[in-house]
Amino acid sequence: MRRAGSFKLILAILAVFCGVGVATIWGFGQRDRAPSELIAMDFEPNLELTGSDGKKVSNLDWLGRYVLVYFGFTYCPDVCPTDLQRLSDALAALPPGERQNWIVAFVTVDPERDTPKVIQSYLKNFDASIIGLSGSVDAVAKIQKNYRVFAAKQPLAEKGDYTINHTALFYILDSAGRPLGVIRPQIAPTRLAQVMAGLSQTSK
Repeated sequence: MRRAGSFKLILAILAVFCGVGVATIWGFGQRDRAPSELIAMDFEPNLELTGSDGKKVSNLDWLGRYVLVYFGFTYCPDVCPTDLQRLSDALAALPPGERQNWIVAFVTVDPERDTPKVIQSYLKNFDASIIGLSGSVDAVAKIQKNYRVFAAKQPLAEKGDYTINHTALFYILDSAGRPLGVIRPQIAPTRLAQVMAGLSQTSK
């Protein structure tokens, strides 16, 4: 009888420890789970272009900080300014101390019209920390290929004028420069701020 009682006690103790182990593993799983808004996507993060100040910029300059990259163009009538305003509102909604952990870059898909000076003037309408990037047609085409961005000119009725149909996503890099995935721009600014803060806090 004593042996049976001891055996039951051992089983009870093991059950407690197993329960703690399962709870701990589940807890880590919950904590490390990526937000549902972050869509897995593999892309080449290399980015070398010219900033609105005329200086060369590389994604390697941003190691140690999280990066959000958005592709658009200054002549865009609606989608691009709407998305950039969402980004501006999200940056304003970041908790104190989190803003410095992020770089937000606007990369043109229209290098023929979007010179560094044009982009600099355009971005004055949005958050002052957003970095504008441009370059030669070939350089921009290379970056678009790296990030798997679709961009195609569409002629307008006015002679010689055109718009551009292009991919509209927020591309996310972690602090080591690795691609984490993409976020659809339709996300609410306050929720985007929460996602951004959550991602950068995981590396602390």
